[in-house]
Amino acid sequence: MWAAILVGIVAFYVITEISERKPAGSKPDQQRNARRAAMGAILLSMLFYQILEHRSRFVDVHIYAAPYVWPAGCENKRYRMADEINRSCGNNKYEITDYRKYGWYDGSSKTYEKSYFRVSNDALLISCSGFAGDDCFVEGLYRDVYHQ
Repeated sequence: MWAAILVGIVAFYVITEISERKPAGSKPDQQRNARRAAMGAILLSMLFYQILEHRSRFVDVHIYAAPYVWPAGCENKRYRMADEINRSCGNNKYEITDYRKYGWYDGSSKTYEKSYFRVSNDALLISCSGFAGDDCFVEGLYRDVYHQ
């Protein structure tokens, strides 16, 4: 939604600038500079709003749950972005289906099979590809989401 508004504002600004070309230093030039300053302030405020609104959606997510039991085949370690991860870590028992309500990242590609799973106290976006879907890696993560 914000992208469409931003494109509309920029298009209006460009069309206005092209249609009102005047010699430098004239009175309309001062008005154009004032319009540029106002447009810059609007665009900056929209950018700051997007940053703050996006951050506030998933700051301090605390989910209380039973202690984590490591599935067979899942290496007990603290995973990082882009780490390879065994498919068994994506155990259905620990799948997180309501991740969108926290504003979590959906992933960069829609071509891989991917889901969020609880792994230890973290929420990991596990993305799998390959013939049997065995090539899996961590595409997104949120630390210390789960608490006992």
